[in-house]
Amino acid sequence: MENKFSPGEGTIGKVFSTKKIRFVKDVQKEKDFKRTSAAVQNGIRSWIAIPLQTGHETYVLEFFTQIEIDLVNSYIQMFELIADQVGVLFKNKESEEEKDHFFKLSGDLFQISTLDGQVIEQNQAWEEVLGYTPEELEEFDRTNIVHPEDRDKMLDAVRNVRKYKKNVSFALRYITKQGQTKTILWKTIASPEHGLVYASGKDITEIQDTQLKLENLTRELKRSNADLEDFAFIASHDLQEPLRKIMAFGDRLLKRILI
Repeated sequence: MENKFSPGEGTIGKVFSTKKIRFVKDVQKEKDFKRTSAAVQNGIRSWIAIPLQTGHETYVLEFFTQIEIDLVNSYIQMFELIADQVGVLFKNKESEEEKDHFFKLSGDLFQISTLDGQVIEQNQAWEEVLGYTPEELEEFDRTNIVHPEDRDKMLDAVRNVRKYKKNVSFALRYITKQGQTKTILWKTIASPEHGLVYASGKDITEIQDTQLKLENLTRELKRSNADLEDFAFIASHDLQEPLRKIMAFGDRLLKRILI
């Protein structure tokens, strides 16, 4: 039995190309039906195909009966309802898969938690950036891996999210499993209707290090320029007196020559 069809090929191919419900009262008499022998062998008579559009893909849902039926409005409405419900299920499944891929593959830290702070889900980036496994993160209070000087800031941010249900942004320094200090810029979105908080964190350690180096270089350049200006002033002042003496000596020498 054939199970692959190009768009427009046979009865099912026409469903793919037109994206419309198609009904055949007796497939054994339908010349465009590509599986007639299988239908005869299994006593199949009536057939209906329903297109399902999920956004990325088009599917066709087929129904067979061993008795001939007339397609009346009640059947059409029933099958359209089935198509809508199945289509929603497919779309939800695709959305979940896309979210799951994005959640797992992103280099940023993602976390979903309840408003009272219970972590529901987090992605692999936590381990990649900070070095702690999911099991280790579950075992201890996450406040303990925040830099001691930033813990009050973290608690204030958490209180604001829980109390005022606000979307907040803040940067926290963390102590990695290897003992390094990394800065994570957090952005949180509260969803009171679902009782959840969505948070994404970006590792900005290298950016901050680069900014710090630039600031230090700028200060060093300003200091060097100031030293150069001081040197130029002193050198200019120190050279003025010898130059006056040389000019005076030159004038006297010139007068003697002329006399």
